[in-house]
Amino acid sequence: MYYAFAEDIKPGQPQRTETDLRFIDIRPFRRNYRVLDLPEGMGQVRQFKALEEIIARQRSALNRTIQLNRQQKHTGQPDLPATDALIKLEGELAQATRDFAEGLLQRGIDETELLFQAETAMLAAADSLSAGNYDAATLQMREALKYLIEARDRLEIAYLKNRNRATLAALRQFDRMQQQKLRRPKSD
Repeated sequence: MYYAFAEDIKPGQPQRTETDLRFIDIRPFRRNYRVLDLPEGMGQVRQFKALEEIIARQRSALNRTIQLNRQQKHTGQPDLPATDALIKLEGELAQATRDFAEGLLQRGIDETELLFQAETAMLAAADSLSAGNYDAATLQMREALKYLIEARDRLEIAYLKNRNRATLAALRQFDRMQQQKLRRPKSD
């Protein structure tokens, strides 16, 4: 994660502004790889698009939490409608994460413990937001984001190791269904 800031040199009271957090996934540079012979017709390995969407929304929620925290510190008043919307979003993300993990379990993928930990951190963040504790919510959202990213990486490895075409097809179909659930209405 990174951000930029600028400060002026106004006498008596310097002012500062900051950008939103930006995210970069850094992968190891030197790593030994081995070539996998993919079954015919499998093509390139696809990532779980629904999980990528959950990660993107969690990053957005984290940015919004940090903005609300700054705003509250600056004005002294919390933005209750924005906080309520963020609590609702975090609850929806936790539910989507649980549904995704349970769906993977039903399809024979056991690498779901990190997804359940991410869900727990998201629910804790929603509780912290409802109590008005933005600092704790920010930490819990970062923790949830860390679990989601690590789960994505492990799931990609499990996906590569699974050579059963029927299971892979079921996983692709499940991912499409989860994407449809996450898709926003056209009115948004």
